[in-house]
Amino acid sequence: MPKTYNKSPVKLVKRGNIFHIVISTIISGQRVFIRESSHETDRNKAMQYANKRLQDIIKQAELKSSNYRDVTLDYAFGLFWEEVGCQHANAKDTLNKLKNLTQYFNMQQYISSLSADDIAAFIRSKDLENRKNATINRYLALLSAIITRCKLHKINIPDVNIRQFMRKEPAENVKYFADWNIINKIIDNAAPHIKPIILTAIYTGFRISTILNLKWTDIVNGEFIIKVKDSKYVGGKIQRKPIFPILKNLLDTIPHESIYIFTYKGMPIKRINKGWNRALERAGVPHQTIHTLRHTHATWIYNSTGDLRLVKDSLAHSNIKTTLKYAHPFQDRVISVMDNVFAQNLHKPLNS
Repeated sequence: MPKTYNKSPVKLVKRGNIFHIVISTIISGQRVFIRESSHETDRNKAMQYANKRLQDIIKQAELKSSNYRDVTLDYAFGLFWEEVGCQHANAKDTLNKLKNLTQYFNMQQYISSLSADDIAAFIRSKDLENRKNATINRYLALLSAIITRCKLHKINIPDVNIRQFMRKEPAENVKYFADWNIINKIIDNAAPHIKPIILTAIYTGFRISTILNLKWTDIVNGEFIIKVKDSKYVGGKIQRKPIFPILKNLLDTIPHESIYIFTYKGMPIKRINKGWNRALERAGVPHQTIHTLRHTHATWIYNSTGDLRLVKDSLAHSNIKTTLKYAHPFQDRVISVMDNVFAQNLHKPLNS
């Protein structure tokens, strides 16, 4: 829980002979920060000016809030889902998080009445469930996004900064498979209809949800052209992925039994989690989520090329900051590069 301080929202800063006022507070759910000159050299008069300025701001906020409305948490969650959440690349995950949040809050209370105590109680519940800080932070970020969406619709929002509750996370350790030996072990122990899905995940870096929704009509002039959900684009964002020879050879082995590429007994495959876990168990490979294949695709490309922008484009990241987590070269590559760089200084041994 964040620290609380009984600080005045108003303070004076002297610059030369003139006092400047600084007002920092939250009024009607809105962050207010003002820094301006009081045009006064007398401290008492400057404080009087500052207090009057604060009162004027409060009156303006109250007048503005009269045009705002109150809605329940249930309404706010629905609003966020319809306008933003359903457009997320992993919309099912967002929906599951929203459903999970409903278990911890009174969905009929106004969102404006959400308090710091409510947030702290939610975090305590997650702690009791032994959830990691990263998991808790994702839920808090979702709540913050819901509040931001309400603000755009002139809905009264709570006087609480949810991001203050965010916890420190350990540096992200991206998990990936080290080499083809492990991948081939998994494929050898996978069911026949899952084998090409695993290979496609490695070759393309697509999310599994994207792969399972691939259609033969998505192949146009030697490349995949698909739409992925993205709230920034109407109807989603177009992603293109060239079909290189090895990937084409794989696709050529798959029979056209449906409009969907990956099928089981002629029907589109919806989920492969159980089949994936069974393959790992049979191969004697420690458990990893199937999303690890996407991480492996990115990591192998980076370690082969050192080109972070190529990785960004391959994963269709909007921001290269998201891609930076893959900038972790293999130790063998580091040793090789260091040896090449510094081997040019062929000095005599120091003890000679």
